[in-house]
Amino acid sequence: MNIWARRTYFIITILVFILVAIVLIFYASGWRYNSSTNKLGLVGAITVDTEPNNAIVYLNDDKLKGNTPTNYNTIIEDNYDLKIYKEGYFDWVKNISIEQSKTTRIPKVQLLKKQDDLKPLLSYEKINNFSFSPDKNKIAISTPGLFEIIDLDANKTIFTKKTEQVITNIQWNINSERLIYYSSLDGYTATNLRTSKELLINLILDNIIDNIYWSTNEEDIIFITSHNVLHRINIFQNIVTEILSEKNIVFSIEDKYFNLQNNNLQVIDQEEKQLATINISDDSKLFFLDQFEDYLPIINQTNNKAYFYNLSDNSFEEINETVENIKWINNKLLFSNNHEIWCWDKNESTKEIILRTSENISQADWLLNEYYTLYTTNNEDLNIIQSVGTQKNTYSLGINNITNITSKYSENVVYIVTDKDIYKLEF
Repeated sequence: MNIWARRTYFIITILVFILVAIVLIFYASGWRYNSSTNKLGLVGAITVDTEPNNAIVYLNDDKLKGNTPTNYNTIIEDNYDLKIYKEGYFDWVKNISIEQSKTTRIPKVQLLKKQDDLKPLLSYEKINNFSFSPDKNKIAISTPGLFEIIDLDANKTIFTKKTEQVITNIQWNINSERLIYYSSLDGYTATNLRTSKELLINLILDNIIDNIYWSTNEEDIIFITSHNVLHRINIFQNIVTEILSEKNIVFSIEDKYFNLQNNNLQVIDQEEKQLATINISDDSKLFFLDQFEDYLPIINQTNNKAYFYNLSDNSFEEINETVENIKWINNKLLFSNNHEIWCWDKNESTKEIILRTSENISQADWLLNEYYTLYTTNNEDLNIIQSVGTQKNTYSLGINNITNITSKYSENVVYIVTDKDIYKLEF
């Protein structure tokens, strides 16, 4: 090899060394080549976790190595379309930004199970009225010529009664083992599901019943307001006690009585001491939801206003929104009006809009521990929208003529009632 060849080889070696050094310096500084865009860019990281795990992650339709939960540390700085895929579940998508030397975290994503080949759990010619038990394990159904109670877990009829009367005002007691209902011929009837025994309440109290409801803490006790007198009745021992007189008691809880008179809703005790009051018209139709911790939500169905009553400090708080549907879980209130669905976090005193649409929202409920919201528009199709985050994944399940959505939160089960069918969806 002559001197010129050696010099050329030496120069090339030096140039290669310098080039490799530059590449290594750039690499160590976080620069990478993006083959899809033919550009160099700095890198960031992304972590993805899902429930259930073992899902596949795509960025701009490029499949990343490894399944969730996982992290990727060499993603070039850019905007991406993220997609999470798992067989048997709906795709979850989100627009994300990867930034230099930063980690974009996609925390526990709740993947939504697909509901293929939907078939009704129960079918009827027509459903006139119905009521779910508090534990959501049973449903009482009035259909033409029949009143029956179904164990939803076993899909088994546990009580049946042939009747041509339309059954209304079905109410369950606290342990879901007793209920009362109204028919035009018999008036109010109490049913004990443990014994299948029925009792006509008018035989115990032969008065016009203005209001009737179960005790919130005693399984055999009902309260009846008749001619402005409140009666406490043990229905299966036939014991009647007069509690308050000259009062229009519409509800009671923990020895606190809600008296709607003189355009005020007053809370009084048994000695008639006033504990709290709020201005509400006497012709208001009030609906009392289940108590959660110290709070009792109340809806005025006459003007679609909602209130919280604080049982610990005896105070009212009004929600300054129009409310038509309301659900209460984990100190969060889900409520909707004609065209919006909102979440109100009672602990944080914050309110966040979940959905705004031009269509009329007719039903709404939580799903998967608040991660999603089920809703219907114009009682037609059942839709699901992601409740958390700024980008909302939405899905449609194709069930129409919906009259009710009821979630069994503890088991991620949803019951859908239409004009003639009942569906059970398990997520």
